[in-house]
Amino acid sequence: MANKRVFYATKRAGLSGTGIGSAKTFQQLHGLQSVGMTTTFNLEQAFELGQLAIYENIEGIPDVSIDIEKVLDGYCPVYVLATSINGVTSTNEDGKSSAPSLIGRSRAQSDFCMAIFKDTDEIAGAGYSDSVLAESHVVCSGVFVNSVSYNVGIDGNATESVTLVGQDKIWYSHAKSYADSAGQAKWSTTDLINAAEEPQALRPASSGGVNRREDVLFTYANSTIGKAESEYPVSGVGTVLPTHLPGINTKGQNKTNSDGTFRCHLQTFNCSSDFGREDIFELGRRGRYHRFLPFPTEVSCEITIISTSGDLISATEAGIPDPTSNTNLVDQAIRLQMREGLFVDLGKKNKLASVSVTGGDAGGGNEEITYSYTNFNDFTVYHPEDPNYSTAAFRALGNVYS
Repeated sequence: MANKRVFYATKRAGLSGTGIGSAKTFQQLHGLQSVGMTTTFNLEQAFELGQLAIYENIEGIPDVSIDIEKVLDGYCPVYVLATSINGVTSTNEDGKSSAPSLIGRSRAQSDFCMAIFKDTDEIAGAGYSDSVLAESHVVCSGVFVNSVSYNVGIDGNATESVTLVGQDKIWYSHAKSYADSAGQAKWSTTDLINAAEEPQALRPASSGGVNRREDVLFTYANSTIGKAESEYPVSGVGTVLPTHLPGINTKGQNKTNSDGTFRCHLQTFNCSSDFGREDIFELGRRGRYHRFLPFPTEVSCEITIISTSGDLISATEAGIPDPTSNTNLVDQAIRLQMREGLFVDLGKKNKLASVSVTGGDAGGGNEEITYSYTNFNDFTVYHPEDPNYSTAAFRALGNVYS
């Protein structure tokens, strides 16, 4: 029986390494909130003298854009998984990141699949086998990450938003067996929803389930993970914020008051980068040779706090007198750590681009201050579920996890 509609319980999405082969299986993405897909056919017109009508409407290469949002729940983030899956063969390294840094993940590709199952099933594709087929599914091969953001606020869940881009998108009908075409999707039987599941972060002790505002970590234990706590910025673990934020100490820490409240009353933390990938073509070939990430690449971070004393940012034409320079700004270290395992390091060279004060008007609302920072090329993302996490060489690049 054909579906009457498609809704959240009928869909499953996943990623695999690039390439075609019997070893290729898709790993299911967990905690997904939405998946949107846009296909653009790039048309270029040719006209000629002596004729008003179009001479030819030339079809260029299609562009496929996939917008994904998931909650931070202990499962591998989409950005990390999409840049860390090995290709099918040992010689195919396009899907594997060389480092957790922005440039280390910049070349990695993956394949994306979204399958639509029966609208009468409680679990999409439960009891997976070659005889339990999707009503239809789409495979987008060789996709790159084109943008990524992490968002935490006082309301709702902490989320990750990722955009994947590619040019190949093939739909398959349920009329054929999975074995009929090497390009059709095969799902990992070890990472499949076959029964009601829960967030991965509920299984380890104190990992918070779906992370929310209380799961931003302002604890600064170091042990063997980092260096001495006296070093600025603080090494090891814990969220680090710019020192000129009211309540943040000279080490970038947000310490607590005697009543358990924090000295800096953070409302939102959003960090993102839009890669703006560009194309390289070559004569004799219709398709792209490469879709590269242009450097330098801007990384943005917006931090909103409740105002208790104004923004405390002074600015003059001549700069603020300083022992080493007469400038208004100094470089700041920023990093975010979530209880479920996400660790985003924006490096030590973030500069304040703007500060804005809103609210606090006669309507009775609270005054809030938003600080916007920018850096270039520093966007390093770690997660304990990273497929490369288990290798000593990969861990050594970050000095975050032991």
